Amino acid sequence: MPIDAGTRIDIRKRTTPPRCRLRNLLLAGLAASSTARGQSPLTPYGSVQAEYNSNVFSLPDAAQARLETGDSRLADESLRLVIGLDARLPLSQQTLRAKVEGRRYDFLHLNRIDHHEYLIGAGLDWDLAGVVAGTVDARQERRLAPFTDRISTTLTLERERILSATASLDISDDWLLQAALKGRTLASPLPDFPRFALDDNSADLALKYRIGSGIDAGVYGRYGFGKFNGVPSAGRFDEQSLGLVTDYTIDSLSRLSAQAGYTRRQDRGQDPTGNGGNNGGRSSAVTGKLSLARQLSGKTAIGVDAFRRVNSYVGDASTVQETGAGLSLNWTPTVKIAVAASYQYGFSRFRQSGTTTDNSQRRDDSQVAALQLLWQAQGWLTVRPYSAWQTRSSTTARNSFDALIAGLELGIRL
Repeated sequence: MPIDAGTRIDIRKRTTPPRCRLRNLLLAGLAASSTARGQSPLTPYGSVQAEYNSNVFSLPDAAQARLETGDSRLADESLRLVIGLDARLPLSQQTLRAKVEGRRYDFLHLNRIDHHEYLIGAGLDWDLAGVVAGTVDARQERRLAPFTDRISTTLTLERERILSATASLDISDDWLLQAALKGRTLASPLPDFPRFALDDNSADLALKYRIGSGIDAGVYGRYGFGKFNGVPSAGRFDEQSLGLVTDYTIDSLSRLSAQAGYTRRQDRGQDPTGNGGNNGGRSSAVTGKLSLARQLSGKTAIGVDAFRRVNSYVGDASTVQETGAGLSLNWTPTVKIAVAASYQYGFSRFRQSGTTTDNSQRRDDSQVAALQLLWQAQGWLTVRPYSAWQTRSSTTARNSFDALIAGLELGIRL
């Protein structure tokens, strides 16, 4: 994953993964209500979540559902139970972290996809005299493979293992060097390939210079390599990226981060000569991302994001170029209530055939809109009603769908 252009300001803090930012913005608005509680190295937590999904399997219509499952049902209600334990142990300037979480999903009608999930993780935030700082993280997760990326309605549990490390070095008051390493293994069985797995490894390096007050700029490079296992027509791939990064603190209320470059990916199939098998081919594209955050008032903030990237498509062992943009609005009317709304549009272009279908001409347009409210009812209890709308239009009819989701989650942290 490319190094975030905005890391310069928070080099001694753990970088927040993009998928967690929305929830953390909500929780930040509720922090004042929890400061009175004492800090403990162990924090038990749990939640109960009831959800309605109008299209559980992400199918185009009831006729397709009947064809694949023998039942025209698309919608169902589910109950999710979560129990976990967070651990944080400060050691001088270092912090040890650990997390263990178990989940249970039960569906009202579609009992054949009831299942258990788990997450185990550990990490270390380290800092050497304020000059060199970084993180080391390891995690393993077992979860339901998303139906949005599959052409199957059968229950499939995938297992993901990730080992990552980051480091930031203050060379001087004006120069910053950042590095990141990541290794990922995802075992996600496909209908005809029960041993399918993806190995994906990457190394990132960025050098940044402080041009002036509030402006950092520099260059970054990335090298990635990996392979698809368990499928006869796909194999190794490698990827190189090079580009420019900048982070601009416009004023005390606005911040702009940007990254732009060029990415080249070579898919080599299983041909040992490197000329490519059935899936061999080259995918090149201008890539990057843009993020603008603006604090409109003490209670309201907005964000604008855009991206273009080259990815592995796990649902069919192929390559995809993704382009998208999004808008978010966060409102915190009181210290106990926070509201978040978001919208994202994405365009995906598949660059080659997959293992089970010809994806070389596939194009997808997708939209996601979401709204949620977080209420800190007690210091230990949160209430979260939420809703979302998803739609995808694809040149392959089987991959088009619409879905409405609504739910309520009660969370407890002791």
